Amino acid sequence: VVIIQKGGQLKIYTDHAQAELSVGHAFLWKLCDCGTHSSATDREVNFRTAQLFQLKKKNFRYDIHNFSSIRSKVKGAPINVDIVEPSHELTENFKALVAKTPNLQKIPFNWNILTCQEYETMIKDKKETKKFDFMHMIQMLYYVTDYSATIKFFHSLLREKGRLLIIHEAAKGGWDTLWKTYKQELCTKSISDYLSAGDIKALLDAMGLKYEEHSIPNTLDITKCFTEGDEMGELLLDFMTEQNHFHQSLNADLRAGILDLLRNKCSTEKDGKILFDCSLTALLVHA
Repeated sequence: VVIIQKGGQLKIYTDHAQAELSVGHAFLWKLCDCGTHSSATDREVNFRTAQLFQLKKKNFRYDIHNFSSIRSKVKGAPINVDIVEPSHELTENFKALVAKTPNLQKIPFNWNILTCQEYETMIKDKKETKKFDFMHMIQMLYYVTDYSATIKFFHSLLREKGRLLIIHEAAKGGWDTLWKTYKQELCTKSISDYLSAGDIKALLDAMGLKYEEHSIPNTLDITKCFTEGDEMGELLLDFMTEQNHFHQSLNADLRAGILDLLRNKCSTEKDGKILFDCSLTALLVHA
């Protein structure tokens, strides 16, 4: 999912559909208020992004917007950005986007083409002490084997008053309901387990970490999913269930069960449209 903030609106796009929700600028500025700008002119501001993406087509516009906004907030401070992304292709896409963004061209980016686990091993082997003011992990915890250990490690890299932003699907939302109901059938490919923001909150509570919770309500029109033979509906179903061909990959009973769940437990109907609850939750974790 690619998230772009423009004029106070957060627009969320998938490969095959888009939705829009309003979020005030105050939330983004809160990310900048990591205890940095009181002394931003006399010390370095380091940012780190640990982010693995769920969809194949990514353009990192949310990262670019974050960095650009922070750059404008702390104009006099040198900024360093570390990127962790295991895909060579996505890393090159990210580099190209940075090159097209004027206020980021003089910022040093450290490109780590590694998984989170590989990055952690590298840091521990080097005994590196570099700390960061802001990190963000957006829908990437699906791809690690030990959620608590991953959060603990990256949290340990925060400077005093730093912040770690974790964004995941909301607890009891449409994604949570779909993927936990059909966990055995759907968690068979790149996602071997499913967790929502509610599960992550439980981990943070168990670790005794302080955090703020911000809800991002949103819906996605999935009406076409229920029109047999509709190409857009087929693509949406592929995306939502991580299947190559929903109707060909799953048996009839399973397809019927998923469609019934999507319509009656994951969505609401309004003005003849079936609106899937794809709300997100942002957890801003304190150092």
